Amino acid sequence: MHAHMKQAARWIPAILWAGAIFSVSGTQSSDLPGGPAWLAHLVEYTILGALVGWALGSTGTTRWRIIVTIALCSLYGASDEFHQSFVPTRMPDPMDWVVDTIGAIIGGSAIIMLMRGRESARKDHGF
Repeated sequence: MHAHMKQAARWIPAILWAGAIFSVSGTQSSDLPGGPAWLAHLVEYTILGALVGWALGSTGTTRWRIIVTIALCSLYGASDEFHQSFVPTRMPDPMDWVVDTIGAIIGGSAIIMLMRGRESARKDHGF
């Protein structure tokens, strides 16, 4: 597989996860079995942040990857809240978007820093 195709394929999990978020967001119930709705938002967007951070690979600097990851996930969170305004019994909530963004910060930063550590270790060991 060519390098560009490999890089493009890294986006598939993030796109599929974003689709899952969109699908759940389109349901009429916001109830989370066994937990508060904010926790669902945090977990969903922590995972999305990690997947987007992973998809970016080693493109750009660490700072750039973290900023792009947070920006993309936060924009997606805002669009998700807008999407909910069209779903009966659902209402957009700015606090949900804040929690989405916090999740993206956690997941994106964690995976990017982990990848950075692995890149450094490979360089140190001549790989």
